[in-house]
Amino acid sequence: MEEDAMRTKRQLNSQGINKLKADLSDKRTKEEQFKLDAANYAKTSVANIREMVEALEAAGQDYKKREEVQQTIQEDALAVEVRSSWYAPGDTDAAKPSEYNILITTGGPAARIIGDLDQYGQPTNARFEYQDWFQPWTEVPLQSKDTDILRTYVQEFYFGEG
Repeated sequence: MEEDAMRTKRQLNSQGINKLKADLSDKRTKEEQFKLDAANYAKTSVANIREMVEALEAAGQDYKKREEVQQTIQEDALAVEVRSSWYAPGDTDAAKPSEYNILITTGGPAARIIGDLDQYGQPTNARFEYQDWFQPWTEVPLQSKDTDILRTYVQEFYFGEG
């Protein structure tokens, strides 16, 4: 009887380990799928942004056309936010914005462009982030040409005085 109990315990342990392995395998697959979804979403979003940036560049010195494209870009964002760094109370110079966040889409999935601002309130970089239901914001690695497109896009927004 004691032997039967031991055998049952070993079977339960073995089943538990196999279930844990299956859960880990599913999780890994979900993480891999999330990364693939993020990369595809970023590719589509950057392509849309590239069209706007190319229209901006094609406008050249045609100020009326350029203004129309700038308005299109500014209306593309759902929200534009800034925040400052840590600073000592009363230090008004340090209270200037140091980071920006441009929300492009919401829901599941959602996308945003984030980056740092220089002392004049101008963007110094641009990073694409992706989020889906119950997932944290995750930076999506981009090629340098795509990062350049994002940088041109974010320069069309006003982030306040530096």
